[in-house]
Amino acid sequence: MEEFDQVYRRHFPGVFRFAEAQAGRRDVAENLVTRAFQDLHRYFEWVPAARLPGWLFDIVSSAAREFWQKELAAPHHAQWLEGPALSPQAAPPGPAWLTHPELTSAERACLELHYVWDVPVPEIALRLGLGSQEVDARIDSGVARGDAPAVDLPLD
Repeated sequence: MEEFDQVYRRHFPGVFRFAEAQAGRRDVAENLVTRAFQDLHRYFEWVPAARLPGWLFDIVSSAAREFWQKELAAPHHAQWLEGPALSPQAAPPGPAWLTHPELTSAERACLELHYVWDVPVPEIALRLGLGSQEVDARIDSGVARGDAPAVDLPLD
């Protein structure tokens, strides 16, 4: 396989144009191209020359998708952080099962939000950045570990 410097010089202009088209911003395109060529340098001996520049385009596309997902999520997260708290009153005293030592922090958070604060699963998922199924799984595993109520019953 050719030396890395030769491959870099040959493919850089095309990969950079592709990155600019993907990112729409020159500063982001520079970061995408840097990441692609860093990955190429790391795996240089395993990437066949026939796969270039397509392999680099794949890395740029993936990195651009990651960038735009984070970029689009940032205002949503900022809005959530600036939003009102769950409740203006102090937290009610939690049941003893919330202090069970085998509960993970994620299970404890899901259980407390769901059973103590009466927050619905979709809102817990949104606030914790998890999927609804994952929240359900954390609640189920927390119930199994900590002797929590197995059904949605109002707490006294």
